[in-house]
Amino acid sequence: MLKKFIEKYPFLIIATSLGFLIFTSIITFHIGTDIQVHLFIIMDNVLPVHFIYFGLADLLSGFTKNIYLLSLAAIFLLTLAIGAKYFMSKKIIFEDIIEKKTPKYENLAKLIIFLILILHPIIYYFDFSKSFMHGKIPVNTWHNSTTIFIMPFVLLLFWHSFKYLKTPKKQHLLYILLFSGLCTFIKPNIMGVFLPVFSVFLLIKYRLKKDFWKGIGIVIISGLILSSYFYFSYFVQNSTDEIVYKGQKSGIEIAPFKHFITYCKTITGTFISSGLLSALNITLDFITSSLFPIIFSIFYFKKSKNKLIFQYSWAYYIVTTKSM
Repeated sequence: MLKKFIEKYPFLIIATSLGFLIFTSIITFHIGTDIQVHLFIIMDNVLPVHFIYFGLADLLSGFTKNIYLLSLAAIFLLTLAIGAKYFMSKKIIFEDIIEKKTPKYENLAKLIIFLILILHPIIYYFDFSKSFMHGKIPVNTWHNSTTIFIMPFVLLLFWHSFKYLKTPKKQHLLYILLFSGLCTFIKPNIMGVFLPVFSVFLLIKYRLKKDFWKGIGIVIISGLILSSYFYFSYFVQNSTDEIVYKGQKSGIEIAPFKHFITYCKTITGTFISSGLLSALNITLDFITSSLFPIIFSIFYFKKSKNKLIFQYSWAYYIVTTKSM
């Protein structure tokens, strides 16, 4: 039984084991990340509005507020999320992308999916005193527990919304509503991408027909859920501001490319709001962070340009990039 499982899911086991080693090392060697910050939030008896990860970690630790039990709970949840992320990535690619179902292509796909789990933007900086992550578009992060935990649910939301665009079935709408709600109360950032992109594709695909209105109804409900999150976060509960932001008020700002422009570096390490150096760094950041999808699109342009799943994926990617 165990032998068959290992033979069938070798990369799933490797990916899960890798996740376990990374998160155990982060906790054991006291590597400063948001993972520990989130545990301290739980220990301070604070339950944020995006409560699901925090609540599960607290539940698994037996509500003891013990740092060691909370750390074990965090390692378990995040390891599980990495395994689920690999599994869902494989499922999407095998069902909707791979055309040749041969052992050779399937094994190659499994290897590529696994490698994508550990890909990271190319690191270059003229000013090494600054952050290595800000201003990049990392395909993976290993330092933020809610970002790691939400990824399987983001993939499920993406997949079922794509399925509805492909075949408008009621069950996909129910799954979209379920996973949009879960995403909102794990880490709501993805909803700022999903809601506009899915709405536009609904209009393109179904015009103003019945299936469009069914889909847009789910978008409206999801938007109302997201609005309730923001209401409780910024008007009712603001206790996490004291813990995470040291008394500074957190908030939301609609400002495309602000993150890019703020953190892209110049040769001197100073920020130049306009000019060749700033433009050069923004361009380099985008290219180095997007090298894999750019190369893929160049080599497989003819095959991918008319496939809905690639169009939908690129729309997600572009909107995500502009929101940074």
